[in-house]
Amino acid sequence: MKRSFHPNLGTLQGPAIGLALLFLLAATPWLALIWLATWLLHRWLPEAPAAARRAGLVLEVLGVVVLVFAAWFALAAVLNQPFRIGPYLLQLVLLQTLCVVGAYEYLLRTRKARRESHALQLSERLLAREVDAAHLQLLQAQVEPHFLWLCSR
Repeated sequence: MKRSFHPNLGTLQGPAIGLALLFLLAATPWLALIWLATWLLHRWLPEAPAAARRAGLVLEVLGVVVLVFAAWFALAAVLNQPFRIGPYLLQLVLLQTLCVVGAYEYLLRTRKARRESHALQLSERLLAREVDAAHLQLLQAQVEPHFLWLCSR
């Protein structure tokens, strides 16, 4: 059975998805760098409490922006091109970084919630089996004395 990347994409699979992502990254090359920096920095975020997690996300956004501009500065130095950071460029990179970090955080939270849900479903099934086994033992305990009494007559 072939599985599509997303249910709404229909038959868009394999090479078509790769080409779409390649086109997106070619149109905005810093998105690849933003995703890479987010993936690298996201590993050091604290799991709990929520306030520390939010502060870590803010620091991650700032760190990704700094990494993106450092990479651009290095690339401009290698290519001997002038590098200017204007307000529009800063706003654009910051907005895209916020979107990428938020999407990555949402993705990880969704995966964690699915794992926890699956574990709860498994424990629920196990408890249901234990309840069924206890109910069966109760019925057997009720039947045995009557059977013994009838057999002794």
